Amino acid sequence: MTIRDVPVAGGTVLELGGRLDAEAGSQLVEQVTALAAQGTHIAIDMRGVPFVNSAGLASLITCLKRAREKRASLRLLSLQPQVQEVFELTQLSHVFGLNQSDDKAA
Repeated sequence: MTIRDVPVAGGTVLELGGRLDAEAGSQLVEQVTALAAQGTHIAIDMRGVPFVNSAGLASLITCLKRAREKRASLRLLSLQPQVQEVFELTQLSHVFGLNQSDDKAA
Protein backbone atom coordinates (compact mmCIF):
# COMPACT_ATOMS: atom_id res chain seq x y z
CA MET A 1 0.00 0.00 0.00
CA THR A 2 1.09 3.54 -0.67
CA ILE A 3 0.28 6.42 1.64
CA ARG A 4 0.79 9.91 0.24
CA ASP A 5 0.68 12.85 2.66
CA VAL A 6 -0.90 15.93 1.04
CA PRO A 7 -1.02 19.09 3.18
CA VAL A 8 -4.17 21.17 2.63
CA ALA A 9 -5.56 24.27 4.29
CA GLY A 10 -6.54 23.26 7.82
CA GLY A 11 -5.12 19.74 7.79
CA THR A 12 -3.74 16.82 5.85
CA VAL A 13 -5.15 14.40 3.31
CA LEU A 14 -3.66 10.92 3.30
CA GLU A 15 -4.13 9.41 -0.15
CA LEU A 16 -4.12 5.62 0.03
CA GLY A 17 -3.40 3.24 -2.80
CA GLY A 18 -3.72 -0.54 -2.68
CA ARG A 19 -5.22 -3.11 -0.32
CA LEU A 20 -5.82 -2.08 3.28
CA ASP A 21 -4.78 -5.11 5.34
CA ALA A 22 -2.86 -5.70 8.59
CA GLU A 23 0.53 -4.60 7.30
CA ALA A 24 -0.75 -1.49 5.55
CA GLY A 25 -3.04 -0.76 8.47
CA SER A 26 -0.16 -0.59 10.93
CA GLN A 27 1.63 1.93 8.69
CA LEU A 28 -1.53 4.00 8.49
CA VAL A 29 -2.03 3.94 12.27
CA GLU A 30 1.54 5.18 12.78
CA GLN A 31 1.06 8.06 10.37
CA VAL A 32 -2.35 9.06 11.75
CA THR A 33 -1.05 8.88 15.32
CA ALA A 34 1.79 11.28 14.47
CA LEU A 35 -0.55 13.72 12.72
CA ALA A 36 -3.15 13.54 15.49
CA ALA A 37 -0.47 14.31 18.10
CA GLN A 38 0.01 17.62 16.27
CA GLY A 39 -3.73 18.30 16.42
CA THR A 40 -3.99 18.04 12.65
CA HIS A 41 -7.36 17.52 10.99
CA ILE A 42 -7.02 14.39 8.88
CA ALA A 43 -8.90 13.16 5.83
CA ILE A 44 -8.14 9.71 4.41
CA ASP A 45 -8.78 9.53 0.67
CA MET A 46 -9.80 5.93 -0.03
CA ARG A 47 -10.36 6.24 -3.80
CA GLY A 48 -7.29 4.07 -4.49
CA VAL A 49 -8.32 1.30 -2.07
CA PRO A 50 -10.16 -1.55 -3.82
CA PHE A 51 -10.17 -3.89 -0.81
CA VAL A 52 -10.33 -3.66 2.99
CA ASN A 53 -10.19 -6.75 5.21
CA SER A 54 -11.08 -7.03 8.90
CA ALA A 55 -7.56 -6.02 9.96
CA GLY A 56 -7.83 -2.95 7.75
CA LEU A 57 -11.17 -2.04 9.34
CA ALA A 58 -9.63 -2.48 12.78
CA SER A 59 -6.77 -0.15 11.86
CA LEU A 60 -9.22 2.52 10.68
CA ILE A 61 -11.09 2.26 13.97
CA THR A 62 -7.78 2.64 15.82
CA CYS A 63 -6.98 5.69 13.70
CA LEU A 64 -10.33 7.24 14.61
CA LYS A 65 -9.76 6.55 18.32
CA ARG A 66 -6.25 8.05 18.23
CA ALA A 67 -7.52 11.17 16.47
CA ARG A 68 -10.33 11.64 18.98
CA GLU A 69 -7.93 11.16 21.91
CA LYS A 70 -5.92 14.13 20.62
CA ARG A 71 -9.02 16.15 19.68
CA ALA A 72 -8.15 15.96 16.01
CA SER A 73 -10.77 15.12 13.42
CA LEU A 74 -10.60 12.20 11.03
CA ARG A 75 -12.87 11.44 8.12
CA LEU A 76 -12.88 9.13 5.15
CA LEU A 77 -13.30 10.30 1.57
CA SER A 78 -14.20 8.68 -1.75
CA LEU A 79 -14.74 5.03 -0.85
CA GLN A 80 -15.05 2.65 -3.78
CA PRO A 81 -18.46 0.94 -3.97
CA GLN A 82 -17.26 -2.46 -2.71
CA VAL A 83 -15.47 -0.82 0.24
CA GLN A 84 -18.50 1.38 0.95
CA GLU A 85 -20.62 -1.78 1.08
CA VAL A 86 -18.33 -3.29 3.74
CA PHE A 87 -18.76 -0.16 5.85
CA GLU A 88 -22.54 -0.32 5.47
CA LEU A 89 -22.74 -4.05 6.27
CA THR A 90 -20.65 -3.60 9.42
CA GLN A 91 -22.54 -0.45 10.44
CA LEU A 92 -19.24 1.46 10.45
CA SER A 93 -20.70 3.93 7.98
CA HIS A 94 -22.45 5.48 11.01
CA VAL A 95 -19.21 5.74 12.99
CA PHE A 96 -17.09 7.43 10.30
CA GLY A 97 -17.84 10.69 8.52
CA LEU A 98 -18.04 9.21 5.04
CA ASN A 99 -17.90 11.53 2.06
CA GLN A 100 -18.07 10.44 -1.56
CA SER A 101 -17.16 13.85 -3.02
CA ASP A 102 -13.83 14.81 -4.51
CA ASP A 103 -13.49 17.63 -1.96
CA LYS A 104 -9.96 17.50 -0.53
CA ALA A 105 -10.53 19.88 2.40
CA ALA A 106 -9.72 18.23 5.70
